[in-house]
Amino acid sequence: MKKEKILDFYKSASDTILARYQIKYFPVGIKFLKEREDTFGFLRTKQRKSICAFLKIAARGESFYVDEDAISCPGGLRWMGFSSKLTETYFYKYFLGEVEKIKESPDIAEKFLNFLPQPPKEGTYQKIIFGPIKNFHFHPDVIVLISVPRFAYQIITDAYLDEYHLLKIIPICAACHGVISIPFTTGELNFSFIDSMSRKLGSYKNDEVLIGIPCARFLSLMENIKKLPKKNIKQAVIAKIIKKMID
Repeated sequence: MKKEKILDFYKSASDTILARYQIKYFPVGIKFLKEREDTFGFLRTKQRKSICAFLKIAARGESFYVDEDAISCPGGLRWMGFSSKLTETYFYKYFLGEVEKIKESPDIAEKFLNFLPQPPKEGTYQKIIFGPIKNFHFHPDVIVLISVPRFAYQIITDAYLDEYHLLKIIPICAACHGVISIPFTTGELNFSFIDSMSRKLGSYKNDEVLIGIPCARFLSLMENIKKLPKKNIKQAVIAKIIKKMID
C-alpha cells in the first residue's frame, strides 16, 4: 500500500475512533526504530520526560521521536528496552515505597516483576516515534487510546468480536509497559488502569484508562466496526433494558 493510501486510512481510522468511542484525545501511534532506520520525517523531541507524559503529549496532537536520553523515568527506560535494570532507588523508593505502596514485601514485588511479559531486548531499538495516527503514512507498531471505562469496554469487545477466547489482559503493570511494551512484544491488545506514578507524571484524570492495540489487532478492529451498528446503544436505551430486567 502506498504511503498516501496509508495516510488516508489512518486519518479515516482516527476520525472513526474519535466519533464512535467519544474519545477526547487523538489515537496515538507508536513505532520502534533501530539505529539506522528512517524516522519518516519526525523530529527528535526537545523535551525530557517519562514515556507516559510523552504519550499524553502525542495524544494532544504533537508528533516526534524519543531516544534514550529523552526518557527521564527509569521504568520507561526498562520497559522500552533501553535498559535491562531498574535502579535500586527507583525500585525501593518509588515502586515499593512512596507510590505503589507495597514496600512491606520486596519479595512479592520481585515475583510480580518477574511474572510480567518482558520488554524488548535491551539495545534492539534506539528510537521510538510518537504521534497521532492521523499523521502516519506508515504502519505503527502499536496504537494507544486514552479512554474511560465505559468506552474502553466497548473498544475491547469490538476489537475481538468473535475471538474473545484470545483475550489476555494484564491491567496492573506500569502504564508504558502495559499499553506499549506488552502489545508490541506479545502482539495482543492490553489495558491499563494507569499506575499511580504514570497517572501523576502524565497528568491523567482519575477516570482515564489506556488501551494498547498492536497494529494487526487495530486493523481487525477497523474491519469489525464495519460489521457493527454505526452508533453505539444510547444510555437511555440501556436504562430501559435494565429497568425491564429488574422489573
